Amino acid sequence: RRRYRIYGDDPGYEEGAGTDFAAVAEGLIAVTPLHFDLTDRAGIEGFDRFDLDRLLAPAAREA
Repeated sequence: RRRYRIYGDDPGYEEGAGTDFAAVAEGLIAVTPLHFDLTDRAGIEGFDRFDLDRLLAPAAREA
């Protein structure tokens, strides 16, 4: 089961209605939409020189 923590330590905060911290304190989850794109678009162009189907086939068979 994968878990994510807001902080490495127990958070110190002032609980406010409708906040992520209040939801977590009530045993709920907090979902925050993020956009964090580190895609190297120029690097993707170099993938065509690899035979990815052949390279990935052994991993697919093991799954």
